Amino acid sequence: MIDFSFVDTGYMAPNGANVDFSFNSNRTGFALSTIALVADIDIYQVQGTESHSLIKVSSQAEYYQPYKIRFKASPKHCYFDDGGGLIDASPPLPNLDFKVPIEPQIRRAYLMQPTLTCTRVSDSIAIVLDSVSISDSRSQFTQSVSLQFSSAIDASRAENELLLIDINGYQFFALAEQPASSASFGVSSCSSAGRSRSALLATPWRSLISYTNDNARSFAGILGDLLTNSGWTIELDGVTDFTIPAGAFSTMGKSPIDVVNDAAAQIGCMVIPDEFASKLTIVPHWPTSPWLMDSAIADVNIHDSVILSFNRKKQINPLCNVAWVRGEQQGVSAKVKRAGTAGDIPTADISGQLIVDNQAARLAGTNAIAASGNKELISVSLPIMADLPPLKKGMLIGVTYEGEVFKATCDSVSISASMDQSSGLDISQSVNLIRHLE
Repeated sequence: MIDFSFVDTGYMAPNGANVDFSFNSNRTGFALSTIALVADIDIYQVQGTESHSLIKVSSQAEYYQPYKIRFKASPKHCYFDDGGGLIDASPPLPNLDFKVPIEPQIRRAYLMQPTLTCTRVSDSIAIVLDSVSISDSRSQFTQSVSLQFSSAIDASRAENELLLIDINGYQFFALAEQPASSASFGVSSCSSAGRSRSALLATPWRSLISYTNDNARSFAGILGDLLTNSGWTIELDGVTDFTIPAGAFSTMGKSPIDVVNDAAAQIGCMVIPDEFASKLTIVPHWPTSPWLMDSAIADVNIHDSVILSFNRKKQINPLCNVAWVRGEQQGVSAKVKRAGTAGDIPTADISGQLIVDNQAARLAGTNAIAASGNKELISVSLPIMADLPPLKKGMLIGVTYEGEVFKATCDSVSISASMDQSSGLDISQSVNLIRHLE
């Protein structure tokens, strides 16, 4: 008995020998305990005239002349089986990178316990507020904040300080930058206007800067240069980066975030700050183009059960289908046309320092075309609860109201929380939506 294993190798049988072949079942890669020898072999006669034939070899074979046998690789082979039979025991995991819209449950009644807290970030001292209002829109790079304090002591503690406000479990940063006080018939009140934490990149918290790209830089690279030593980073979302030639972009006498906002606006984009991650995200002004909304997945779906009030009005605008975009000292000149149209109704011409690449021209032209056409301006009031967070600018909102279903872009959001002696704490959010009618 000869114990061997080989693939595409030869074996010379001794002259006149009876040879039994068997496989070693302990070889790596074999899962069965016993393997019968059944193989296709080519037989070549060594002595005399060479002959060639293909035979089946099973348990025994006798040869009376020296033969050389060579095994061929067989398409039927043994492999390691981790169990499960014909069904793989370890199937590939499904793709989990898909978008699921936020949608509050439909209920007859919603039981909520509103909460409002405020602390000073530097030392965690509590600040008592009577009311707070936080507003944001696509035209802003930082949120606007209005604070009403419970006492003059709370107002003095919050002056020019970074505050952390918690509204129904959702947190916001606020800078109390402009304190004010008033008195009437012996009743005094203290308030303050301010902005969110991203205002630390604007005056008076940051000095004015001047900048020129002396070398060719990417768009993201230039924005990163503007935020040097600030602790903030830049991210592009839905914006393809492009290269800006040396000397094509320059600015003078502006704060870092003002320059970032102006640069984003030149290519039809806006700035969305992440206050907690110290990150500025550049996204298209219309994250979802109007002509693609029907097939797009909404970020949040709202329905009659959570809509506290609903107001709408129409806005009539000419519908354009083409935009002419060009650079200034350096750059490209491009015609951006809406696909599937004649491209015969242009918007106002667009020019900018950063129109130096087709990607920049496409973004700026798409924004101008998307802003044209008839619109419906919708204002809705919504609660803030666990399954309905504060909405954000640029979100695609799915609306179901009185049997009508449509999608709209979130243009602005205003969150308010106020304490009343009779009714207690009242919290809501007012959202302005833009619905495209054509």
